[in-house]
Amino acid sequence: MSYKKLLDNEIEEKIHEEIVNIIKPYCKGTNKVLDLGCGDDWIANKIDYKTLHLVDRELEPINTTGILRGNIISYKMDIKQFLSFAEEMDAKYDIIFLLGVIEHLNHKEKGNLLGSVKGLLNDGGIFVMGYPNARSLNRVLGVEMDLINTPYVLTDGDKQIGHQSMYDSRAINHFRFYLQLKTERIEGIMFKPLPNFLMLKYFRNDLDKFVEIGKEVGWEYCGYILAIYRKENES
Repeated sequence: MSYKKLLDNEIEEKIHEEIVNIIKPYCKGTNKVLDLGCGDDWIANKIDYKTLHLVDRELEPINTTGILRGNIISYKMDIKQFLSFAEEMDAKYDIIFLLGVIEHLNHKEKGNLLGSVKGLLNDGGIFVMGYPNARSLNRVLGVEMDLINTPYVLTDGDKQIGHQSMYDSRAINHFRFYLQLKTERIEGIMFKPLPNFLMLKYFRNDLDKFVEIGKEVGWEYCGYILAIYRKENES
């Protein structure tokens, strides 16, 4: 299966829209871009780039050496395989995306992946990582209401979509330990006081307002965290 099972609902769409709004200023038509665990490659027609490499276990057609679609190359392989392949090719990128993937990896996979990112970036390149926030207000309230023991517990819903861990804002520095990159920007996306199904039931037509509220309340309690790291010039 893919690294991430997309929920395909309006909440995911709003989060994707806001991710694009945040990252667009970094995306130029001269960039070589890598999207690890790209899922349905939703980002491909949303940003500017010179070349885009897409990596996921469910991409079609099957071809471990890549399939060229214009300036997009798709690699159907797991991330570990691709990292070995990229190292052999001495591949370098200006932007690397890892969106909604880190929570699907076990501890060893996480360490291996994050430890490899710096070597794949050009000097001045950026690494963009996004993940659902374990301390989103809906999960904090779930603890207060005795629905879950801690915000970090994997609920049945988490397990159903393949989550292996949940991370909050404190993970930013934890990830940086592996990455050895400079933290450039942190953003929270969408204030989410209720689980997705209740947000859609009661506030389906007001989701834009919750995106705006998220900008006011701060990223620590938003539903999704987006972190941008930069590789400083080493020359």
